[in-house]
Amino acid sequence: MSLRRPSPGWRLNAATIAIAAIALLISACEGSGPPPAANVAAATTPEPAATSHVAAATRPEAAGTASVSTVASPESVRAGWVASKMLPVTPVAGKYTVADSKFDPLPGARAIYGNHGGAGYQIEVPDNWNGDVVYYAHGFRGPLPNLTVDPPPLREYLIGHGYAWAASSFDQNGYAPGAGAADTYALRDVFAAKVGAPRRQYLYGSSMGGNVVTVSLERYPQAYDGAFAECGALTGQGIVDYILSWGVLGGYFSGTDLTGAGVDAKELANALKR
Repeated sequence: MSLRRPSPGWRLNAATIAIAAIALLISACEGSGPPPAANVAAATTPEPAATSHVAAATRPEAAGTASVSTVASPESVRAGWVASKMLPVTPVAGKYTVADSKFDPLPGARAIYGNHGGAGYQIEVPDNWNGDVVYYAHGFRGPLPNLTVDPPPLREYLIGHGYAWAASSFDQNGYAPGAGAADTYALRDVFAAKVGAPRRQYLYGSSMGGNVVTVSLERYPQAYDGAFAECGALTGQGIVDYILSWGVLGGYFSGTDLTGAGVDAKELANALKR
Protein backbone atom coordinates (compact mmCIF):
# COMPACT_ATOMS: atom_id res chain seq x y z
CA MET A 1 0.00 0.00 0.00
CA SER A 2 1.41 3.40 -0.98
CA LEU A 3 1.24 6.40 1.30
CA ARG A 4 -0.42 9.43 -0.27
CA ARG A 5 -0.18 12.99 0.86
CA PRO A 6 -3.48 14.26 2.30
CA SER A 7 -5.72 16.87 0.78
CA PRO A 8 -4.80 20.57 1.12
CA GLY A 9 -7.43 21.08 3.82
CA TRP A 10 -5.99 18.31 6.00
CA ARG A 11 -2.50 19.59 5.28
CA LEU A 12 -3.40 22.94 6.82
CA ASN A 13 -4.80 21.37 9.97
CA ALA A 14 -1.79 19.10 10.41
CA ALA A 15 0.57 21.98 9.80
CA THR A 16 -1.16 23.99 12.47
CA ILE A 17 -0.87 21.12 14.91
CA ALA A 18 2.78 20.56 14.05
CA ILE A 19 3.65 24.23 14.42
CA ALA A 20 1.93 24.50 17.77
CA ALA A 21 3.46 21.34 19.17
CA ILE A 22 6.99 21.46 17.83
CA ALA A 23 7.51 25.19 18.11
CA LEU A 24 6.51 25.18 21.74
CA LEU A 25 8.57 22.11 22.57
CA ILE A 26 11.66 23.30 20.76
CA SER A 27 11.57 26.93 21.84
CA ALA A 28 10.40 26.47 25.43
CA CYS A 29 11.98 23.33 26.82
CA GLU A 30 14.93 22.34 24.69
CA GLY A 31 18.46 22.12 26.10
CA SER A 32 19.70 25.36 27.53
CA GLY A 33 22.28 27.49 25.83
CA PRO A 34 24.34 30.42 26.96
CA PRO A 35 22.41 33.61 27.85
CA PRO A 36 22.81 36.85 25.92
CA ALA A 37 26.23 38.38 26.12
CA ALA A 38 26.78 40.59 29.14
CA ASN A 39 29.34 43.21 30.03
CA VAL A 40 32.20 41.45 31.72
CA ALA A 41 35.31 42.48 33.59
CA ALA A 42 38.72 41.23 32.57
CA ALA A 43 39.55 37.96 34.29
CA THR A 44 42.85 37.39 35.97
CA THR A 45 45.39 35.35 34.04
CA PRO A 46 44.31 31.69 34.32
CA GLU A 47 46.38 28.63 34.91
CA PRO A 48 46.49 25.98 32.17
CA ALA A 49 43.05 24.72 31.11
CA ALA A 50 43.56 21.34 32.73
CA THR A 51 43.83 22.90 36.17
CA SER A 52 41.54 25.11 38.18
CA HIS A 53 41.73 28.87 38.16
CA VAL A 54 40.81 29.94 41.65
CA ALA A 55 40.04 33.50 42.59
CA ALA A 56 40.50 34.40 46.22
CA ALA A 57 37.12 34.48 47.92
CA THR A 58 36.32 34.39 51.59
CA ARG A 59 33.11 33.18 53.14
CA PRO A 60 31.44 36.01 55.04
CA GLU A 61 31.34 35.37 58.76
CA ALA A 62 27.97 36.92 59.45
CA ALA A 63 25.97 36.37 62.59
CA GLY A 64 23.80 33.29 62.31
CA THR A 65 25.85 31.81 59.48
CA ALA A 66 25.65 28.06 59.73
CA SER A 67 28.29 25.57 58.73
CA VAL A 68 27.52 22.87 56.16
CA SER A 69 25.48 20.16 57.77
CA THR A 70 26.15 16.47 57.33
CA VAL A 71 24.12 15.46 54.30
CA ALA A 72 23.94 11.71 54.74
CA SER A 73 25.89 8.68 55.80
CA PRO A 74 28.76 7.56 53.52
CA GLU A 75 26.82 4.42 52.65
CA SER A 76 23.68 6.28 51.58
CA VAL A 77 25.66 8.85 49.60
CA ARG A 78 27.53 6.14 47.72
CA ALA A 79 24.30 4.24 47.08
CA GLY A 80 22.68 7.39 45.72
CA TRP A 81 25.65 8.14 43.48
CA VAL A 82 25.68 4.61 42.05
CA ALA A 83 21.92 4.63 41.52
CA SER A 84 22.10 8.01 39.76
CA LYS A 85 24.77 6.77 37.37
CA MET A 86 22.60 3.74 36.52
CA LEU A 87 19.60 5.78 35.33
CA PRO A 88 18.82 5.35 31.60
CA VAL A 89 20.69 7.62 29.22
CA THR A 90 20.57 8.18 25.49
CA PRO A 91 23.46 6.30 23.85
CA VAL A 92 26.19 8.59 22.58
CA ALA A 93 29.08 6.98 20.76
CA GLY A 94 32.71 7.90 21.18
CA LYS A 95 34.75 9.62 23.85
CA TYR A 96 34.15 13.08 25.21
CA THR A 97 36.45 16.06 25.34
CA VAL A 98 36.03 18.51 28.20
CA ALA A 99 36.01 21.97 26.64
CA ASP A 100 37.98 24.81 28.20
CA SER A 101 35.78 26.13 31.02
CA LYS A 102 37.46 29.53 31.14
CA PHE A 103 35.04 32.44 31.40
CA ASP A 104 35.13 36.11 32.34
CA PRO A 105 33.44 37.19 35.56
CA LEU A 106 30.79 39.85 35.68
CA PRO A 107 31.85 43.19 37.17
CA GLY A 108 32.17 42.85 40.93
CA ALA A 109 32.63 39.07 40.83
CA ARG A 110 35.40 36.48 40.60
CA ALA A 111 35.63 33.42 38.38
CA ILE A 112 36.76 29.90 39.26
CA TYR A 113 36.85 27.17 36.64
CA GLY A 114 38.45 23.83 35.83
CA ASN A 115 37.82 20.10 35.51
CA HIS A 116 36.61 17.61 38.09
CA GLY A 117 35.61 13.96 37.71
CA GLY A 118 35.62 14.02 33.90
CA ALA A 119 33.48 17.16 33.71
CA GLY A 120 34.15 20.87 33.40
CA TYR A 121 32.85 23.36 35.93
CA GLN A 122 32.42 27.08 36.46
CA ILE A 123 31.95 28.98 39.71
CA GLU A 124 31.29 32.70 40.07
CA VAL A 125 31.42 34.48 43.42
CA PRO A 126 30.39 38.13 43.91
CA ASP A 127 32.60 40.39 45.99
CA ASN A 128 29.64 40.95 48.33
CA TRP A 129 28.88 37.23 48.64
CA ASN A 130 25.99 36.58 51.02
CA GLY A 131 27.17 33.05 51.80
CA ASP A 132 24.61 31.24 49.60
CA VAL A 133 25.27 29.30 46.39
CA VAL A 134 22.99 28.17 43.56
CA TYR A 135 23.98 25.06 41.58
CA TYR A 136 22.66 25.08 38.01
CA ALA A 137 21.87 21.93 35.97
CA HIS A 138 21.76 22.45 32.20
CA GLY A 139 19.24 20.99 29.75
CA PHE A 140 19.38 18.19 27.18
CA ARG A 141 22.24 17.99 24.70
CA GLY A 142 22.45 15.73 21.70
CA PRO A 143 25.33 13.46 20.64
CA LEU A 144 28.00 16.15 20.82
CA PRO A 145 31.67 15.23 21.46
CA ASN A 146 32.49 18.26 23.62
CA LEU A 147 31.40 18.76 27.22
CA THR A 148 30.66 22.43 27.87
CA VAL A 149 29.40 24.40 30.86
CA ASP A 150 26.29 26.59 30.69
CA PRO A 151 25.96 29.46 33.16
CA PRO A 152 22.50 29.86 34.72
CA PRO A 153 20.03 32.09 32.83
CA LEU A 154 19.66 34.07 36.08
CA ARG A 155 23.40 34.68 36.29
CA GLU A 156 23.26 38.48 36.37
CA TYR A 157 20.45 38.47 38.92
CA LEU A 158 22.29 36.06 41.20
CA ILE A 159 25.56 37.98 41.14
CA GLY A 160 23.76 41.29 41.53
CA HIS A 161 22.00 40.03 44.66
CA GLY A 162 25.04 38.53 46.34
CA TYR A 163 24.58 34.86 45.40
CA ALA A 164 27.39 32.67 44.11
CA TRP A 165 26.61 30.06 41.45
CA ALA A 166 28.26 26.89 40.21
CA ALA A 167 27.58 24.66 37.21
CA SER A 168 28.94 21.40 35.77
CA SER A 169 29.12 20.25 32.16
CA PHE A 170 28.31 16.72 33.41
CA ASP A 171 30.64 13.91 32.35
CA GLN A 172 28.48 12.92 29.37
CA ASN A 173 25.98 14.35 26.89
CA GLY A 174 22.63 12.91 25.86
CA TYR A 175 19.65 12.44 28.14
CA ALA A 176 21.51 11.74 31.38
CA PRO A 177 19.75 13.13 34.46
CA GLY A 178 21.45 10.56 36.69
CA ALA A 179 24.91 11.68 35.64
CA GLY A 180 23.84 15.29 36.04
CA ALA A 181 22.66 14.66 39.59
CA ALA A 182 25.89 12.88 40.56
CA ASP A 183 28.19 15.46 38.95
CA THR A 184 26.32 18.39 40.48
CA TYR A 185 26.46 16.71 43.87
CA ALA A 186 30.23 16.28 43.45
CA LEU A 187 30.51 19.97 42.58
CA ARG A 188 29.51 20.79 46.15
CA ASP A 189 32.88 19.51 47.37
CA VAL A 190 34.70 21.56 44.73
CA PHE A 191 32.89 24.70 45.82
CA ALA A 192 33.66 24.11 49.49
CA ALA A 193 37.34 23.50 48.71
CA LYS A 194 37.81 26.47 46.37
CA VAL A 195 35.54 29.05 47.98
CA GLY A 196 34.58 27.91 51.45
CA ALA A 197 31.63 26.26 53.16
CA PRO A 198 28.44 27.99 52.01
CA ARG A 199 25.68 29.02 54.37
CA ARG A 200 22.89 27.64 52.19
CA GLN A 201 22.93 25.56 48.99
CA TYR A 202 20.21 25.68 46.34
CA LEU A 203 19.65 23.63 43.19
CA TYR A 204 18.13 24.98 39.97
CA GLY A 205 17.65 23.20 36.63
CA SER A 206 15.71 23.67 33.40
CA SER A 207 14.43 21.15 30.84
CA MET A 208 16.45 17.95 31.42
CA GLY A 209 18.06 19.91 34.23
CA GLY A 210 14.66 19.93 35.88
CA ASN A 211 14.86 16.15 35.92
CA VAL A 212 18.35 16.45 37.40
CA VAL A 213 16.76 18.44 40.22
CA THR A 214 14.10 15.82 40.98
CA VAL A 215 16.62 12.97 40.84
CA SER A 216 18.93 14.92 43.14
CA LEU A 217 16.19 15.43 45.71
CA GLU A 218 15.44 11.71 45.66
CA ARG A 219 19.06 10.59 45.87
CA TYR A 220 20.45 13.28 48.16
CA PRO A 221 17.48 14.54 50.19
CA GLN A 222 19.58 16.42 52.75
CA ALA A 223 22.13 17.95 50.39
CA TYR A 224 20.22 21.09 49.35
CA ASP A 225 18.33 23.75 51.27
CA GLY A 226 15.97 24.42 48.37
CA ALA A 227 15.41 23.45 44.73
CA PHE A 228 13.61 24.67 41.62
CA ALA A 229 12.82 22.48 38.57
CA GLU A 230 11.97 24.72 35.61
CA CYS A 231 10.13 23.15 32.66
CA GLY A 232 11.38 19.78 33.89
CA ALA A 233 11.49 16.98 31.31
CA LEU A 234 10.41 14.32 33.78
CA THR A 235 9.11 11.66 31.38
CA GLY A 236 12.57 10.49 30.41
CA GLN A 237 13.45 9.47 26.88
CA GLY A 238 9.76 9.28 26.00
CA ILE A 239 9.56 13.05 25.59
CA VAL A 240 12.49 12.97 23.16
CA ASP A 241 10.70 10.29 21.11
CA TYR A 242 7.57 12.43 21.17
CA ILE A 243 9.40 15.49 19.84
CA LEU A 244 11.07 13.38 17.13
CA SER A 245 7.70 11.96 16.05
CA TRP A 246 6.26 15.44 15.63
CA GLY A 247 9.36 16.43 13.69
CA VAL A 248 8.86 13.55 11.26
CA LEU A 249 5.18 14.45 10.87
CA GLY A 250 6.01 18.10 10.25
CA GLY A 251 8.67 17.09 7.73
CA TYR A 252 6.18 14.95 5.83
CA PHE A 253 3.73 17.81 5.38
CA SER A 254 6.36 20.45 4.64
CA GLY A 255 8.64 18.35 2.45
CA THR A 256 11.58 19.49 4.60
CA ASP A 257 13.81 17.56 6.98
CA LEU A 258 12.88 19.06 10.33
CA THR A 259 14.60 16.52 12.54
CA GLY A 260 18.17 17.76 12.08
CA ALA A 261 20.12 19.80 14.58
CA GLY A 262 19.71 23.55 14.60
CA VAL A 263 16.07 23.69 13.46
CA ASP A 264 14.25 26.44 15.32
CA ALA A 265 10.59 27.33 15.58
CA LYS A 266 10.75 30.10 12.95
CA GLU A 267 12.43 27.86 10.38
CA LEU A 268 9.86 25.17 11.05
CA ALA A 269 6.92 27.54 10.65
CA ASN A 270 8.26 28.91 7.36
CA ALA A 271 8.78 25.40 6.00
CA LEU A 272 5.24 24.34 6.87
CA LYS A 273 3.76 27.41 5.15
CA ARG A 274 5.10 26.33 1.77
